[in-house]
Amino acid sequence: MNILSFIWQLPQNLIGKYIIENNKLTSTKKVICEDNRVVKVYFCKEVCLDSFAWGNYIILNNKYKNKNILKLVNHEHLYNKLSILFNWLYIPIIAIPLIIYRVVNK
Repeated sequence: MNILSFIWQLPQNLIGKYIIENNKLTSTKKVICEDNRVVKVYFCKEVCLDSFAWGNYIILNNKYKNKNILKLVNHEHLYNKLSILFNWLYIPIIAIPLIIYRVVNK
């Protein structure tokens, strides 16, 4: 991850880093997405949602650790791209409504 990309998505990256550091990271895995990009996936034990992407971080619940996650990672990678596109507006436009929807419909 280069420094400009990290700064461009600074709030999302800080949230992602915070989640990883405070939710018992168990392992990481590199996955090749449909667009041939290699993304790093983080597996955490204590995350409230099954999967989510914050900035350059794709975080999955530990229950997916030994499963085929390609479809799920491709889906979260799209949110990764939206984070790049919307910059700091990603949080109010996409993240907050999505979190509310997922919590209400869980």
